[in-house]
Amino acid sequence: MKLKNQVWISNALTSGELSNKLGIRAKYFGHDWEEPTHFVPRKPEKVSKDMQRQSRGETLKREDFPEACYVFDPKRFGEIKDFFFLGGFAAVKGRLAEVLQEADLGAGGLIQVPVFEADKQTELPGPFYALNLTVRKDTFRADESVNLNALRTIERAGMELWQQYANENDQIAVSALALEEGPDLWIDPKLKSTLFLSGALMTAIRQARIKEGYLRLLRCRIVD
Repeated sequence: MKLKNQVWISNALTSGELSNKLGIRAKYFGHDWEEPTHFVPRKPEKVSKDMQRQSRGETLKREDFPEACYVFDPKRFGEIKDFFFLGGFAAVKGRLAEVLQEADLGAGGLIQVPVFEADKQTELPGPFYALNLTVRKDTFRADESVNLNALRTIERAGMELWQQYANENDQIAVSALALEEGPDLWIDPKLKSTLFLSGALMTAIRQARIKEGYLRLLRCRIVD
């Protein structure tokens, strides 16, 4: 099957490797700089809610993302992948960012966030971008998928929300509607902490020779 006729998921949003001890701390609008520590500081209530909103694919404004970040541990920061986290928000850089700039990301897209050295004045070259994940598609098929846990059900809560633990291709099923033309990166409101990628985006990632392992990519199964 050609990539253009496929849909993929990424489990990068739940990867501790991509978010743990990155040697970077943030400043949020209206707040002081975070202290230079590998222990994750308590986030302001609004910031925590905005982080959750990003993971649900809700539209955020520029001021909802970090105002800026600074690197206090250059060695650890130098080891980050092209998908990482800026102040708790999913972010990209390098070749992955270049690929996403050419993709269809809907009304959201990439939000550039300045990153400074420890002096908080010398800006690192970057660029670094937070992901404004504004596209939501309702195509996930829980009844055809495996390795799931129901967080909410229609019977109990009037709506579905699932956590998936897929570790092989074809364990997550989507309807054929997911193949329709449109944005290349999206969230499904019924599936927690999962990014969906179009076949076109997967083609671009492979053509750019981006290492796929850290993105934790798995092919979906298409059902009627």
